[in-house]
Amino acid sequence: MLTAVIYGKEIKAKTLKGLKCKASKIANNYRKPFDEMFVTGDDFLQTLRFIRINKKCPNNTIVYGQWK
Repeated sequence: MLTAVIYGKEIKAKTLKGLKCKASKIANNYRKPFDEMFVTGDDFLQTLRFIRINKKCPNNTIVYGQWK
């Protein structure tokens, strides 16, 4: 089981793909230029940090990036 914290909210998922999906749903509401989440799991010795860089367009739309 993987656990992540994003914007002070804790989320859990069985896979990293599921965790990224849940994190994106939370982060999309904040409309920030970048998002970060911190992931811990049973198989990790330390906390992993994932960042997603978003692009804000001149017409105030946002193109969301990929979690890396």
